Amino acid sequence: MMKFILLMGLLGTVQLGLAQNIWVANNNADASEGSHVFSSLQDAIDAATAGDIIHVIPSGTTYGDVVVDKQLTFKGIGYNPNTTFNYTSHVNSMDLNTAAASGTVIRGLNIVLTNLASGTGPVYTLSDIVIEFSRFGRIVQNTTTNNIDGLRISNCVSHTANTYIITLATDTKLQNCVIANNIMENTFWIRPDLPLINAGNYTQIKNNLFIGAGEGSGNYTFGSVVNCIISNNVFYGKPVRGRDYFEKNTFSYNLTFNVNDAYQDFPPDPVGGEANLDGGGNIIETDPGYTALAFYAWSFTNNDLTPVDGAAIINAGSDGTDIGPTGGQFPFTVDLEGKIFGTNIPTIQEVVVPGLINQGQVLPISISAKSNN
Repeated sequence: MMKFILLMGLLGTVQLGLAQNIWVANNNADASEGSHVFSSLQDAIDAATAGDIIHVIPSGTTYGDVVVDKQLTFKGIGYNPNTTFNYTSHVNSMDLNTAAASGTVIRGLNIVLTNLASGTGPVYTLSDIVIEFSRFGRIVQNTTTNNIDGLRISNCVSHTANTYIITLATDTKLQNCVIANNIMENTFWIRPDLPLINAGNYTQIKNNLFIGAGEGSGNYTFGSVVNCIISNNVFYGKPVRGRDYFEKNTFSYNLTFNVNDAYQDFPPDPVGGEANLDGGGNIIETDPGYTALAFYAWSFTNNDLTPVDGAAIINAGSDGTDIGPTGGQFPFTVDLEGKIFGTNIPTIQEVVVPGLINQGQVLPISISAKSNN
């Protein structure tokens, strides 16, 4: 199967021409050989030039730690692959440590740690980064020196046991940031005190699903969150509460359900500064109406985000679409079984090639594939 994925990649290279190449990182034992194929993801990155695409083939073995020093597009199989072994395109850590990495797109990977604007030396700005259709443990900005201008984190799934999920600057070191249509939880029974997000400077936090432990929990959704626009989110057993600096945020068209009575109202109490604002349209202590969703136990198999008939979230958002990840600008796709998948990159199922072809004859190839959405 992996050999045929490579074939598709090379065909794509021909179509794109010399201005953009497709490279393949494949550390599986049956990986094909070729000038554009590397068992090491870092070697593929080093071989690529700015603007190239790297396909990261799903594998049972991680691709380790990598550094990105140019503008690239990474394509993996997504966070919930519809395949026999359900292998993901797994990376331990990915560091974007130079302004030259601006414009990088990360799509369909499973990354434990993503470091943005990392590195030391002269101050620089990392811009126009997209992370989508991925599973991640943490996304961290170097908040002491370098800047980010243009960041979108959307259609991702994250659950982590012992730390923040998204840690970004709360001041002008972060600009033009959107955190939208994600599903996030941290594991309640290990570190319930840890928030999910640090961000600021008019970051848009919208259409996310924040999963917590339920009404008895006193944990946090936000750490240091300042001057953000927080709208159309579902707080599902996760308090509308900040831990460190939590001020001057505007809340509108959010929904809370099974949240501790002290932390379900809008606007939430500030921490360390000025008041938060109620932008209107918020819905308090109302079941969002998902077909199946458990507290602090995200599962691709058991949870079903299909809204039932008459669900409170349906078309209740500020833009007339659903509150939560099935609405907004980047809605999750939910299939007929209520499952969500990470990308629409197909999995090759069968390739039929004739046994004997004479020189000069056209090679007829029949390829069948299975969609991942």
